Amino acid sequence: MFRSAFRASRPTLDRFRPGSLPAPGRVKQTTGITGINVHPTPLRDLHLTYEKTLEVLRTMPTSAVYRQGAEALTKQRLDAVNAALDAKKSPEDVEAALPAELGPQGLQLEEILLEAQSELRLAGKMVEWKAWEPLQVKPAPGQWSYFDAPSAARTDEA
Repeated sequence: MFRSAFRASRPTLDRFRPGSLPAPGRVKQTTGITGINVHPTPLRDLHLTYEKTLEVLRTMPTSAVYRQGAEALTKQRLDAVNAALDAKKSPEDVEAALPAELGPQGLQLEEILLEAQSELRLAGKMVEWKAWEPLQVKPAPGQWSYFDAPSAARTDEA
């Protein structure tokens, strides 16, 4: 009889799971995205993730195309994060006026952090795969040729 009165439902218990409570010091209560909780220190963690990514990228040859592209983007985003940290902006202020270097308007720092962590994992895989080395087996003739119509045929149809 008394057990049913004091039984907590699953949604009630879920409110007290670690990571389900709002981050201390953050105004934002939720990201509004299922599975992504509010991060307590997104700018600091973005800074650390970008630094780690640059360390991994430095292990690749400078001629590697992936290194060149990922390094340029990571440095640009790291500069934007450092500017926000130096200005002592809150994560909410950064999200409200999201710099174009970090992503499109409406994107949340938690999403950007997840993207940065994915890039870090990919950079590690690229080092493991040594993607900059030549292929061990030469591709068959025409393997990398795509359906290219002659340029004259394109101008006749236009």
